[in-house]
Amino acid sequence: MGEIVIPAKFNAHKIYKKMMFLNPYRDVGGSTPLLLDLYPGAQFAYSLQYLKTGVVNVLRVVRTNDSTERDFTPIEITNGTLVSWVGAGNNGFVKTEYDQNGNGRHLNFSGLTNKIVNNGALLLDNGMPYIEYTGDSISADYSITGGSGLNADNASVFCTYNSNSNDNGSILTGSSTVAYLGIMHNGNKFSPHLNSGNPLYFADGLNITAPTRAKLYTNYVKNKDVLSTILNINFTDLRWSNTAIPFAYAQTLFSAPCKSKEFIVYNSDQTANKEGIEANIKTRYGIV
Repeated sequence: MGEIVIPAKFNAHKIYKKMMFLNPYRDVGGSTPLLLDLYPGAQFAYSLQYLKTGVVNVLRVVRTNDSTERDFTPIEITNGTLVSWVGAGNNGFVKTEYDQNGNGRHLNFSGLTNKIVNNGALLLDNGMPYIEYTGDSISADYSITGGSGLNADNASVFCTYNSNSNDNGSILTGSSTVAYLGIMHNGNKFSPHLNSGNPLYFADGLNITAPTRAKLYTNYVKNKDVLSTILNINFTDLRWSNTAIPFAYAQTLFSAPCKSKEFIVYNSDQTANKEGIEANIKTRYGIV
C-alpha cells in the first residue's frame, strides 16, 4: 500500500465537527450520555431525543386522513417509520408529548394544532426534527396530565427551540389566570415574567440583563437553534402549579409560532449544574 499523504492544512477536529453536524440524528440512539441520567430530578421533560435510560416512546401522533393515533420512539421519528405511517400527502399532528422523567406529567393536545409531519414530509430544521407550534391554539387545547406540580421558590427551565416568528417573543409570562413557561407574544413589551420573582435569563449561555419582552426576543436569533436557560424562578404561585404551559401559544389575538425541540423543567435550583446541562444539550443539537 502506498504512503498516505495528509495535506498540511488538514484539521481533523474541524472535519470531525463537520461530520457530526452532517449526521442530523446522531443522538437518537443515545451516543451522548443521556441528560436525565446525568442530571436527574426534573419535574417534567419533553424531547424528540432520548433523555433518560429506559424511555421508549416520546410522542403520540394522530394522522389526518383517518384520525388514527400511534406512539413513536426517537428512532422511529427519524428513520422513516413515522412518515411512512402518516402516508404521502397526509399531515401528522402531535397528540401527546410524553414526560421522559417518569413523573407521568405528559403534555396533551385536544386539537390538531402542532404539526410534525407536513404533507407527508417530516419537519426538519437545521437537520433536526421539530414540532411546529403554530401559536394559534387556545388554553383549552392543551394540558399537563395531573397538573404541572410546580411549587419551588427557586426552580430552573431549559428549552431548545428555533423562533420563526416576526413578533416580539417572550418567556416566562402569562395572563392573570394562565402561566406560560415557553415563548409567547404579547402587545405588552414590559414584564417578561409573571409572579416569578426575578429570574435570570440566558440565551446560549449569555446572561440577558434588564430583560423586557422585546429585549428577550432580540436575543433569540431567528432560524437558529437557541438554548434558553432560566434560573431562580419562583413557582409558588398557584397558577404555575395548575396551568403552567410549555412553549408558544396564543393569548387573546397574539401568537408566537416556534419550532419546538426540547423542554425541561426542574422544580429545584440547577445553578450548579447549569454548565453541564447546557453542554449536554448543545452537543446533541450542534449549538455553538
